[in-house]
Amino acid sequence: MEEAYLEYNHMVIRYQGNLNLIKDLDGCDVLGKSNLFLLERWSGNYDYTLLFLPQDKLSLDFQDEVITLYGDLEYLKRTTMIQVIVFLLYQRKNCLNGIISFHAAAVLYRDTLILFMGPKGSGKTSLSYYFSQKYEDIRLIANDYLEIELDFNRGAFTVVASDSDKTITFRSHVLYHLDHALYQKNTGTDEFIFDKPIKVAGEFADIKNESIQCQKLVFLHVGLGKTKALDVSFKSEAALNLELYKELVHYLRGSSVVAIENRIKIVPCYFNNQYFYHEGMNQIINNILYNLTSSPLVDIAWLRGDLKTIVAYIQKKYLSKIGRAS
Repeated sequence: MEEAYLEYNHMVIRYQGNLNLIKDLDGCDVLGKSNLFLLERWSGNYDYTLLFLPQDKLSLDFQDEVITLYGDLEYLKRTTMIQVIVFLLYQRKNCLNGIISFHAAAVLYRDTLILFMGPKGSGKTSLSYYFSQKYEDIRLIANDYLEIELDFNRGAFTVVASDSDKTITFRSHVLYHLDHALYQKNTGTDEFIFDKPIKVAGEFADIKNESIQCQKLVFLHVGLGKTKALDVSFKSEAALNLELYKELVHYLRGSSVVAIENRIKIVPCYFNNQYFYHEGMNQIINNILYNLTSSPLVDIAWLRGDLKTIVAYIQKKYLSKIGRAS
């Protein structure tokens, strides 16, 4: 049986099986988050073992730290099965070390990290880009994904990874209503353009070469255009705690992570959540949720309204003493 090693960020997986399955994965982008690299040799410790055994029927088996993938070689090469397995194992490893991934955009203001959360189209990217461009004291940390090491004992939170090397994409009409100057800068026109994707290279903080630490976290679940008047709910609301819980298990349970074939077809293979999300992991996440919802170092709020009311609220609540960009 052939052997190689897969390296993804700070995780190493020993692969055993036909190397043709993984030979084209060197340097590949894993679900838009980070890159996977192949190592022919590795003398250090590894976190998991991934076995590939040829078989007509596609399936997965988990035992201890060993994952066995069964299936047809040529079919699997057309899918993202390996990338999904690597990504979920990485989330599992991080969670056991107190590092949680968030589907969020984020900016840093002094010692406060503000995370904009919500589904696609909720305004996460537009708000983070707007504030990072509008104020010289605000730094752009993430566009859609970040990992935070949570140390409630020390009262310290550290951003250990983000998608800071990715291009930011938002909709033209959102930026038009948010800030005309930024709209003109990025479109080259004053005329209203509806729903055109605008791509910009964000001026992110250098996560890889700089320690990004903060002492306060602000989670804002935003919903642009949901109501005309501003509607604010805080973390004491039971429903809001449930929303935060869903975000915490967003990647761990694989609820939004699926393998696809040729970019369009979902692979019919069940990811056994009992392995990635076992009872012990559930307790870890519950403890994190309790700390987040009870800590005075954490603010959590739902924000519903139009762009102007949400921006005005954030400015008054969290940025009242900030200096404007020149």
